[in-house]
Amino acid sequence: MLLSDGDIRQILSQLEFETDDNRRPFKPDEQIQPASIDLRLDRCFWFPLRSHRNKISFLSVSLSELEMQRLFERRWFRLGERVTLKPGELVLGRTYETFTIPNGYAGKLEGRSTFARLGLSIHCTGDFINPGWRGRMPLQLVNHGKVPIEITPYVDICQLIIFKTTSSSEKAYGSDELSSKYMNEEGEPSRVWMDARLNKLREACGKVNLAGHIHKEFVRVLGKKDVRILDRFTVFLDAQSHSELTSAREVMERFADREKHLKAWASRRHAFFKWLPFALFSTSLALLVRPPYSYIHAISWAVTALFLIPGIYYMFFADPPGEFFLHKDLET
Repeated sequence: MLLSDGDIRQILSQLEFETDDNRRPFKPDEQIQPASIDLRLDRCFWFPLRSHRNKISFLSVSLSELEMQRLFERRWFRLGERVTLKPGELVLGRTYETFTIPNGYAGKLEGRSTFARLGLSIHCTGDFINPGWRGRMPLQLVNHGKVPIEITPYVDICQLIIFKTTSSSEKAYGSDELSSKYMNEEGEPSRVWMDARLNKLREACGKVNLAGHIHKEFVRVLGKKDVRILDRFTVFLDAQSHSELTSAREVMERFADREKHLKAWASRRHAFFKWLPFALFSTSLALLVRPPYSYIHAISWAVTALFLIPGIYYMFFADPPGEFFLHKDLET
């Protein structure tokens, strides 16, 4: 049974609406609609970071999936500041209001027609809310249109619909037996690594299950280093056999050896493309004063022209080799 505005007001105290800014409290008279409750967009967003991953797999070992938050940059915006969503772009947001769905009821999040007609969706099917849940509802904002869309914090972005269930749940969301991973959440990125049923599926498929102590130890040692290290460590672990997944220390030492070679090659490659074209350019200028010109001159000028563009790119635009996981990091 879908609750109307009168029914919503009767259970308003059980919904426990809260905000973290007394200047912008929850306003029942303005936000309660005929059969829904308007919810506002918070000022906290998660933007996907560039990653070298070519896939997200639910079956294989992946520290990138285990530490999903490392693949997003968290930013806070002020009133009046704008977040631009390009066509096809995903940005994670959350509701400004924190609320509870009491046992005996269920919730559903819906976008508003005003924004849907612009091509903006506010969730990727994750719109259902179980009885007993509490927190800020996450929003997966996607621009399906052809032009960029600008949104701003505190806009009424979505609406909450509440249903009366036939009876109270025997095990409401958040119960100890359910190991509910999104209880009292803040709308952050996915916690797919905590999904017990996916863990069972990986075991049933015979996939390598990364030992918890290896994961925890590597993340502790890694600290706030470049997220690309996490991607490379995932690839490294995928190539390991069961017998090679011994202690966390031994696994990280082997990875550090690999990273040492990668760093050396990356540094040489960067220096090569950065300075060789300009050395060739100097040689080509010198050849101009040594006529008569021959095919050797032509070859030298052609090679210079070929390497000049990557040289300019590496000199002024390319990022230097990023961070690497080395043996000294194991001593921290």
